[in-house]
Amino acid sequence: METDYLDLKLDPIFAPIKKIFEFFILGIGFVGQKKFQKNFLESHPCMTPFVISYNSEVNLREEGSSVTSDAGLYWITIGRMMAISIWDIMRFSDYHNFLKKEEIYKFAKHIRNGAAHDNKFDINPPIRKPVTWRNKTIRKKK
Repeated sequence: METDYLDLKLDPIFAPIKKIFEFFILGIGFVGQKKFQKNFLESHPCMTPFVISYNSEVNLREEGSSVTSDAGLYWITIGRMMAISIWDIMRFSDYHNFLKKEEIYKFAKHIRNGAAHDNKFDINPPIRKPVTWRNKTIRKKK
C-alpha cells in the first residue's frame, strides 16, 4: 500500500523531526546524482574528499541511465535518530501526563531504548507484561 506523503497529518510538536526527515530524503536523492555532485564540486572543490568518501561508502554506481547506491546504513541511522527524538519529544511535551498512560507511549519508550542501544533491546528491569501497539508486541524473552 502506498501513502501520499502530503496526506500525512502530524501533531505540530513533531514538525522539527519531519523537516529533518525531509531534508535527509532530499539530501540522499541529490547527493546520489553524479550531475549534482559535479556542479556542487565546481563551486566547493574542498568537498571532493568528502564526496569521494561518500560514494565509496554507499557504493554509488551508474547502471545504464540510473544511479544506484547502498545507502541503507544511513536509513537505519536516521530511523534510530527519529525513534529517539519522537519519544523524547513526547516525554518533555505538555501532553506527557496524558501520554504516559497510553500504550503507544510505553511502546515508543522501548523502541527508543532499542534504537539508542544499537537496535538491541536490553530491557532492565524486565517487562512485567507485554506492550502492544497495533499488531506489534514487545515482551520479555521466554
